[in-house]
Amino acid sequence: MRKMTCLRLIVYLNIKNTLSPLRGSSFSATPDRGLTASATILCAAARLFSSLHVKSVKFVAHFFAVLAFAALLVWSQIAQTRPRVQFRVSTELVLVDVRALDSHSRPITGLKASDFEVSEDGIPQKIESFREIQLQSPPGAVAQEKERLVVPRQHENVEVPLAKVTEHRLWILLFNMAGMQADEMIHAVDSARKFMRQTMTMDDLMAVYSFTGELRLVCNLTNDRDLLLRALDKMDKLSTQQDVSIPDSTAASADQSDDQLGEFIADDTEFAIFDTNRQLVALQSVLQLYKEIPARKALLYFSAGISQRDTSNLDEIGLTTDFANRTNTSIYSVDTRGLVALAPGGSARERGPRGEGMFSGRAVTDQLSRLSSSQEMMQTLSKDTGGKALVDSNDFQPAFQQAREDNSHYYLLGYYSSKPGRDGQFRRIEVRSRVPNLKLTFRRGYTSPKPFQAYSYKEKEELLERSIISQQHPQDFAVDFRADYFYQPSGQVLVPLSLKFPKRELIHGEGSQKQKLDLVGFARDAQGQVVQVLRDSIDLSASDSSDAVLYQNAFMMNPGIYNVTFFARENRGGQMTSVEQQIKLPVDPQHLIASTLVFGTNLVENSNPQFQISQPGKGHDERISIASPLKIGNKEIIPLTDRVFSRLQQFYVLFYVYHAKLDSGGKARLKLNASIWDTGGKKLSDAPPVTFTDLDSAAGGVPCHVRFPLNKFAPGKYSLKITVLDELTQEQVLLEEQFEVR
Repeated sequence: MRKMTCLRLIVYLNIKNTLSPLRGSSFSATPDRGLTASATILCAAARLFSSLHVKSVKFVAHFFAVLAFAALLVWSQIAQTRPRVQFRVSTELVLVDVRALDSHSRPITGLKASDFEVSEDGIPQKIESFREIQLQSPPGAVAQEKERLVVPRQHENVEVPLAKVTEHRLWILLFNMAGMQADEMIHAVDSARKFMRQTMTMDDLMAVYSFTGELRLVCNLTNDRDLLLRALDKMDKLSTQQDVSIPDSTAASADQSDDQLGEFIADDTEFAIFDTNRQLVALQSVLQLYKEIPARKALLYFSAGISQRDTSNLDEIGLTTDFANRTNTSIYSVDTRGLVALAPGGSARERGPRGEGMFSGRAVTDQLSRLSSSQEMMQTLSKDTGGKALVDSNDFQPAFQQAREDNSHYYLLGYYSSKPGRDGQFRRIEVRSRVPNLKLTFRRGYTSPKPFQAYSYKEKEELLERSIISQQHPQDFAVDFRADYFYQPSGQVLVPLSLKFPKRELIHGEGSQKQKLDLVGFARDAQGQVVQVLRDSIDLSASDSSDAVLYQNAFMMNPGIYNVTFFARENRGGQMTSVEQQIKLPVDPQHLIASTLVFGTNLVENSNPQFQISQPGKGHDERISIASPLKIGNKEIIPLTDRVFSRLQQFYVLFYVYHAKLDSGGKARLKLNASIWDTGGKKLSDAPPVTFTDLDSAAGGVPCHVRFPLNKFAPGKYSLKITVLDELTQEQVLLEEQFEVR
């Protein structure tokens, strides 16, 4: 029996060593990976078995029983680490979708890879992958052709085989409702509804997004017509609530050089520049969501024009086309204004021109120029990505028909660029056919990505701003976030913020470049308005012995409900993470009340800790210093963000009690009782009762604190219960919070 136990232990340790590099790594749990892991274990087992030199049949049976258990363990590990909705394709593989048409513009089928030649910047490239995509199901086909499929976005925990997705035509509908009139919205949504009912088949996977100042997913990628139609029905309600935030680009504006009767006209140029860029960033965000699907995608972009106000708008247009070409997406722009009849004196929606422009024809010329400019940018998006733009038409169905035709048959060619490195330069693609008399359509090039370190400071800032505007939430490394609150004598609420980052995920090697963590945080009120902004950076040091990076600061806000969001980016590789949390700051009830409980594990020497808070209504760099309430005597408590303690750590708790009655000497009499309970409701430990009397006049409350040793507690979850009694008024405050010991 002892011999059998030793064998099991030896085999288990060998299996554990084999699995340990797999358990902590990130990999795609494919059959190939499973076979590799199984083969590794079998080889290790064979070497182990041959070294034992045993002949017992019973011993051999036990050995292979343990080995079978090992194989089961391997496959369970693979199943647990299987990725969810992750379409992985090599970032170095360049994909080009090619349409081959005859002289009558009919698609040519049956071509092979040898029938094509691909060159990049004039250098021939070797075709590494080749696929013919042919989807010719008739319009209105019934549901039996393919199963109903819903493909959620990547962060959702649903497994979808990539092969199933690439067997469909892929559509993305984006309704840019910023600046769109209600009737234009209704017309655009009705056109999509008409296509779904009359033309859409089970070969079509379609996702729907809307942009109304922020990007919203209306419906996941699916071929379920009923699900899509219900999603469009919800959008009908938005048309009656739409607030036009961007002026019509065709509106007649007064000549600024003319007499305006002394009226002040606000210059909204900066706002318009930002708003145009924000719309383009939303478009880029949609493109990024499906970048890993190696198939041609059609994005139908419904908009009331894109107005160019500055050269930065042109830069953003260039970035958008680069995104589309890199993600193999063609943009089909649809001008929802339709056939525009410009009224020389201005339409009923805006004020007409005044001064000389009304009589010289300058106002009408400006109208035509703005209309042409807004359509030109939409046409640029389409032409540079292999799509087509539909302008000056009240019938939007040709855009759907063209996109359907382009995506029904094409060849997907893939090659690895012979140009080494990632230089951020534009690379021109040329595809030729060895078959005569063929007309080929394909994207003309792409911009090679470049490493994050090669970006300029301005480009890095633009990348960070783009992530914030797009409202995507990257999770490249972990972060723990905690927001507490303390009432202030002014009636506002001080909100200390604590963020903890694991250092092992941030420090990348050793080099001369100084590593930093850039931080952007902001708070939005219930109406979505930004009321506080914080911009800061943290120096990262590999020589520091700590295993985490802690950042602390604070917001000063009025009572209410807020959404606090933080973005963090390390400046070596450009990895980003974000965290969002809703916080509720209750109104001060003017009777005995306490702040939140701040948990900590140690105290540091800091007799005067300060928060640097941006003043409301001031610039982000104009800050005021506020004394931190996170202090016990002359020491500062370091907040524990995740509420998880080690048995070897001390357990500190700090909070403030407000509106305690003071005696004639200006002292309070607050008696504190604290105890720890297990999840079964059993009291495990009591702290000795203690009385707190000193009022912190700057903070407006009485600081209270308590400490527990944790070395006698077994790993598990516990509750801390605190009762504070005001002995002068007999009022009580009851506090309770969960924590964990490991």
